Order: sequence, then C-alpha cells, then structure tokens
Amino acid sequence: MGYSRIYNNGDFTREAWGHNVYIQARKTMIEFNQFGELVSDGNNIKDRSNVTVIRYNWIAGGMSRQIDLVESHKYRVQDAFVYGNFITHGESIRNPKMILFGGDIGGSRSGKLYFFNNTVISKINTDEGFLFVNQPDCKAILKNNVMLGRKKIWFGSGQVIGIKNLFSYGAETKDFLQSYFGGFEQFSRNTDFAFQPARGSLLINTGVRKLPAKVKFVPSPLAKAVLRPNDGAIDIGAFEYIRK
Repeated sequence: MGYSRIYNNGDFTREAWGHNVYIQARKTMIEFNQFGELVSDGNNIKDRSNVTVIRYNWIAGGMSRQIDLVESHKYRVQDAFVYGNFITHGESIRNPKMILFGGDIGGSRSGKLYFFNNTVISKINTDEGFLFVNQPDCKAILKNNVMLGRKKIWFGSGQVIGIKNLFSYGAETKDFLQSYFGGFEQFSRNTDFAFQPARGSLLINTGVRKLPAKVKFVPSPLAKAVLRPNDGAIDIGAFEYIRK
C-alpha cells in the first residue's frame, strides 16, 4: 500500500471497531502514505500480518492508537519493522496509547518490533507511555527515534530496549542507552518540514548506523517519496538536517 491519502474511514456506529486501515497478510508493506483523521475512534493502522513493514508515512490523526500491531492465529512469530515515519495523534483523544505491539484477542505476535528513525510527537497531558508492549514474549528495539511530549516511554509486560533516542526532558530512560534529552528547540522552523533538525541540534549525525534496514526517504504530508539527504552519518528522527 503506497502513495495514498487515507482518512475519514471507520464505522461511527461501532466506535472503536472502525479503522483507517485493517490488514492481515503474509507480508505487508505500507509506505509513502498520509494518514489522517477517522470518523470513529478506531486505529489509524491495524495489522495482523506475519511480517509487517511500515515506513515513510505521515501518520497524523485518530482518537485511538496510531499503529496497532497485534496477533493472528495463522502465524507463530510476527515481526514488524516501523521506520522513517512521522507519528502524532488527533485533536480529540479517547485512548492516549499511540503504538501497540503484542495481542488483543488472547494471543500474541511473539516477535520483535524494530522501531527506528521515527519522529513521534504527543501534544496531550498524560501519564501513559508512547508504546504499549502487552505480551511477555514480545520485544521492541528502539533506535534513533525522536519521542517528545511524554515522560513515560513505554509500559506493559513485554521487553523494550533502545539506544540513541531523543526524549523529553525528565523522561524515564532506564531501559535505554546513550539517550539524548531535548524539546522542540531541536527542530527548525524555517524549512518545509516542521520537524527537520535545526542548526546545532543534538539530532544531527548522532544516530547509530547499525540498523535493520537503510533509511532512504523522509515522510511527507503529500504522500510522496522524498529522498533523505545522505552525508555519511545519520541523524536521529525521521528527518535529516539539510546544510545550506
């Protein structure tokens, strides 16, 4: 699924049962899309696939989770790769959880979530974490992400580790190595992308280079492929600093 603008879907008669996208397949690729608001309070992306790749999407909207990665009885181990996305919630919130990895009908994906080079922004006051890993046999690995607006990063019965992420000042980071701390001053206001690193930002050239896949593009609200600049070192977050 790619190069699409996806919004105003769902079932307003069943509230949380309606989603913008609901997929189950052996392999799923979701890339270069712009996801917007729903007509119900379901999830923006809900997936039960064996292997899931969600990359280079602009995901902004929804009253519930923006990404919901749960189990299928057809598969024993279900891994997911989520990278290069811009992720934020909608203006009206009923469920503050933003990303779920695990299960929702009594089972589990029993796999790993590779979550890297995303920019995740929360604009509400909540004690909930960004990420909910709700099964003990599930593990999330976070690298090179910007996650601002909350002090709690994750919760649940699973496992989460990470390295070279930038979090809000005062965030709980005992599960993470070599973390950075900052706020919206790390972003430039003079570019086409509001969350591109500013000159002198902690994000510039500080990401870890060993990743499950190369990050070649940046997300666009216009649902198109935009090449990510490559200066030999990778920035933290979904966007790369552009020298002028």
